[in-house]
Amino acid sequence: MKIFVSIFATLLLLTSQFAYSHSDHAHGPISEVQAQALAASVASQLSVKDAGLGIGKLPASWAEITQENVSMHKKGNGYYIVAINNTSENKTLFVLLSNTGKVYDANFTGTFKDLK
Repeated sequence: MKIFVSIFATLLLLTSQFAYSHSDHAHGPISEVQAQALAASVASQLSVKDAGLGIGKLPASWAEITQENVSMHKKGNGYYIVAINNTSENKTLFVLLSNTGKVYDANFTGTFKDLK
């Protein structure tokens, strides 16, 4: 009987954790302004650390980007592509992110594979 009570108590504790760790708290869509601010933050972070996106660690000047140099390049079904122009490097970084704010990729071409 003790074994049964122990197993029952363990199962009860394990299943009660599922009630607290629900997945129904999805975030809503972000605005274009929020997407642009997020992309600028990504550029700044990429100047500190290589994120493994194939572009390496960016020069420090990418951390100094002003909001004037950030624009919406393309808005698609469920995603944004934000263009970040760095005049001192004479380059434009394109950041692909979901309309909920998840960063997918970044490159200097603005073309992303398998994007419809």
